[in-house]
Amino acid sequence: MKKPIVTLAAAMFAAGSMLSSCSSPDQKVENAEQKVQDAKADVKDAKQDLAAAEKNADNDFQTFKNESNEEINANDKRITELRIEIKNEKRAAREKDEKTIAALEKQNHDLREKLDSYHDDGKSDWKEFKTEFKHDLDGIGKAFKDITVRNTK
Repeated sequence: MKKPIVTLAAAMFAAGSMLSSCSSPDQKVENAEQKVQDAKADVKDAKQDLAAAEKNADNDFQTFKNESNEEINANDKRITELRIEIKNEKRAAREKDEKTIAALEKQNHDLREKLDSYHDDGKSDWKEFKTEFKHDLDGIGKAFKDITVRNTK
């Protein structure tokens, strides 16, 4: 007795599902038009997001460039100060320091050229460039601090 009722209920459920899922051609066209409108809106939003991201990236680069140029200019000033400081040292120490200062001056100049010639080719390149450049700039700054330290006993 239960078997025919269950079978009848399953058949009714299947028939109801089939009838409710059928839609007219007009409804299909309306659904397709709505999907096209939604896709156009999504594309428009994506273009706006991309433009905003590019503008933000340009601002990030300009800020980084300004800060880096300030550090490079501070390094140039420190080079001038170091050259004045080492004038009163003994000849051997002065010659050693002059070579070190010349090397640091070249590195500083190379970093300035590297920063001025950089052109953003992609987001990953920018992050890599920024990390490497900051590391190099920090290394020069540390070298300036260590140049006049004398470890003689």
